[in-house]
Amino acid sequence: MNPKNPCSSPHKRGEIFVHEDLTRIASKHWRSQFLGDGHQMLETWSQSLNFSKIGEKFGTPIYIFYPSQLEKNFSDYLQFVEQPRNIAYPVKANPSLAVLRQVLQLNGSVDCASKSEVNLAMFAGFVAERIIFNSPAADSHELVEMLKQGMTVVVDSAETLIEISELYSESIPENSKIFLRVNPSIPLEYANYQDWQSLTSNCSSLAKFGIPSEDLSKLLASINIPICGLHIHAVSQIDNTKSFINIINFIHNLVDDIHSHTHHLISYLDLGGGLGINFTDNDNYPSISDLSQVLSKFKRTDITYIVEPGQSLVGNSMGLLTKVTAIKQIRGKRWAIVDVGSDQLAKITYLKWYHQILAVNHEPLPLEGNGFCWWSSLLFRRHTATKYLTF
Repeated sequence: MNPKNPCSSPHKRGEIFVHEDLTRIASKHWRSQFLGDGHQMLETWSQSLNFSKIGEKFGTPIYIFYPSQLEKNFSDYLQFVEQPRNIAYPVKANPSLAVLRQVLQLNGSVDCASKSEVNLAMFAGFVAERIIFNSPAADSHELVEMLKQGMTVVVDSAETLIEISELYSESIPENSKIFLRVNPSIPLEYANYQDWQSLTSNCSSLAKFGIPSEDLSKLLASINIPICGLHIHAVSQIDNTKSFINIINFIHNLVDDIHSHTHHLISYLDLGGGLGINFTDNDNYPSISDLSQVLSKFKRTDITYIVEPGQSLVGNSMGLLTKVTAIKQIRGKRWAIVDVGSDQLAKITYLKWYHQILAVNHEPLPLEGNGFCWWSSLLFRRHTATKYLTF
């Protein structure tokens, strides 16, 4: 432990340890699996963990991190992008230092949406060339400073691009790159409808992120600073590969149009993230390997591809352990009060992305309703009381 850094902790596989950063994490090295038919299955690595001992030793609520699952997910994305540096982990997906250092150990990059995330990434050990800065709220002067440091900057609007072009009179450093975020004009569909999907799509006429694709070539014709990449993040929790195929074909056509009408050479395509993951046994999302194999069929030799997987990279490598603090009966219904609040379960509370919940004996719990408050409570259906639960 580095006494100058209270957030540091030795990261050794095979041990359970407490990591005092944004979350407290216990980590243990176990095996996990995927189905071989191109679809995901729920994690299995937690089956060998003793939830009671972890809770008693470290307290609850506590996040349990399984780094080799993240490594497996990372490796599956490499089937498409080939080079580790072309996998840029979005820090906002889980800003734990344990996760960031695992990505760094795998020679990956990071995607940062704020200056504080940049500082955290650098604290974890990432150099400027491995940082992609992408924020719709970025200040133009701040973006110029990041370019001078050697970072890749994603510009979200025509107005910001024009400001940067006027501010940045010097030549772009060799390691710096400017990408433009594209707001695509194509509809993307989910295979299975869910209520929350209208909140996660960035491909509608009302989508607020990026520059409209139909305006891009005309805009770039008037920009003197070199633009070498396009960025697109269309939707979240995508449940099919067809949507990704539509995205890559669309962006390829846009590259050709830019090459035909401007002097800019687009040699990088950042396809963002968006692949969904299974939260329950009823979910059926493509595996990372399946997606990589599908997209590889559409690759072009003149393009370097980048992905920014957040949930699909880290989601099934992390579990949340909580403790039942009280059981109560109200009007014939039985409630379990747990010690974790919906600030940690926001997707369940607001988007109804229901997660599998395991009892201390690793059996899935039958639940009904979503009675979460800012402390937290769960409605059980005729089930034996259990002390520890994991999400």
